[in-house]
Amino acid sequence: MHAHVCGDGHLYVEVGRRGKRYVVEYTNSSLELINEFINDAIYEYNVSPIIIKHKEVFIARFKSRYAFHRLALLKAGKSKEWRAPLRIFLVADTAKATELMKNWLRAFMDDEAHIDLSTGRVTITSVNYQGLLDIKDMLNYLGIKSKIYRILRGYAYKLVISKRENLCRLFSMITPLHPQKLMRSRKILLMCKALKG
Repeated sequence: MHAHVCGDGHLYVEVGRRGKRYVVEYTNSSLELINEFINDAIYEYNVSPIIIKHKEVFIARFKSRYAFHRLALLKAGKSKEWRAPLRIFLVADTAKATELMKNWLRAFMDDEAHIDLSTGRVTITSVNYQGLLDIKDMLNYLGIKSKIYRILRGYAYKLVISKRENLCRLFSMITPLHPQKLMRSRKILLMCKALKG
């Protein structure tokens, strides 16, 4: 859930007659990702989000002071402020750390990554340089090289994964849930297998 809130979600406080209500919200056009967010909310916080459809997107939302503060403490939320929860990943069990990183990256990339088959690159664009550095560090840990470029006169940054060996390693470890990204990742894996054959 943390990765989804960093990607296409946000935290906010509603103030009404009954006081403050702490809201966790996630927006996506993929019903598969919305359902994952719902299942995470039920599993982690024992709450069932409400779902609203607005034009071509779904909005999943729930109210929980505990979830709000926990996610905020782990630096989820605002575009320029989110961070990957690296301290959680730095557990003594390296196998567990690897799985945690892969799961977080998969969810975040389902929201924010663009898989371009024509250029053979995966890119993530963000105004959050430190957040992208966290992702770069995780990718390095998994043996996947990436670069970060400054774009839009320094207003935003783009993390780029290129070179076939990096893409092959990425999608051998991470399987997107988003249907279009899943299809593109499978095409890249087919190319990887063809080269090995």
